[in-house]
Amino acid sequence: MTISSLRRKETAMNTRKRVLAIVLAVLAALAFAGTASPVGAATTTGPILWYNSANGSGAIGTIDETSNSHVTLRTYPAGAFATNWTHVVTTGSVDVGVRILWYNSANGSGAIGTIDETSNSHVTLRIYPAGTFATNWTHVVALGSRILWYNSANGSGEIGTIDASNSHVTLRTYPAGTFATNWTHVATVGPRILWYNSANGSGAIDAILPSHLGHDHVTLRTYPAGAFATNWTHVGTALGVPNRILWYNSANGSGAIGKIDEPSNSHVTLRTYPAGAFAPHWTHVVYVGNLILWYNSANGSAAIGTVDAIKGHVTLRTYPAGAFATNWTHVAAA
Repeated sequence: MTISSLRRKETAMNTRKRVLAIVLAVLAALAFAGTASPVGAATTTGPILWYNSANGSGAIGTIDETSNSHVTLRTYPAGAFATNWTHVVTTGSVDVGVRILWYNSANGSGAIGTIDETSNSHVTLRIYPAGTFATNWTHVVALGSRILWYNSANGSGEIGTIDASNSHVTLRTYPAGTFATNWTHVATVGPRILWYNSANGSGAIDAILPSHLGHDHVTLRTYPAGAFATNWTHVGTALGVPNRILWYNSANGSGAIGKIDEPSNSHVTLRTYPAGAFAPHWTHVVYVGNLILWYNSANGSAAIGTVDAIKGHVTLRTYPAGAFATNWTHVAAA
């Protein structure tokens, strides 16, 4: 073999080594970042938990974001869950992942669960007997990794969290009168809390300070009666665009989109929708990833939409009556 042919062979080998090194580097990057989805593969939102408090039945679903369609992953017959849970709240943090807090306001019992996404099944992690929690909390709302408990009758409250042992820990209690009474809706918008009274149109914007500041409650702005329209039945964070709030009136199908202006801590109305713009009688408006799931428990109809920065609310898919089971009392993104 001549010297020139040896050099050509060495050059080819070096080229193959460089190519192999590049391939290995790419594979290592993919392994670090997670497995790449095949071209055309469906992407889905996180799990959605459906629950019927009257008979203890349930289901787990998800939304296929490629087709914007709901997919049922698992169903539970009557009695699979305890009955009479009044609140089903999802919360979580980097330390514990997503946890589901079940609460019965009549007797103060509770439970903590999670969704095993491998088997698409609900797993109960801890149960609390009657009397463990105070009774008569009217609102239980996730505030980041913390949980805000509120009693609209007397204005008392509490801040809790789920720790790494899957236990609920009370971080601070607020005596009666700390908060105003008769708020009908409590919605979290980033670190801020929007309070609304559907009977008289009053409102407030507050914050609960972080742990190192003692979880102090701070009122940032108040709105007198009439500042907001009355009779909104649903007020929640529309996740398609950060810091957007979707207001909906189930009686007449009107709506609005607002935001919290952070420098002034004031609510700004960005868009209004007249009566009939939305279908009436949605009983649940659930924020799932960047999507909104609308559901009518009386007839099993539904819709999937989103809120974008330009068009406002966009309907992506509708489901006729009977497409879903009826009488789900709780629908929670888990």
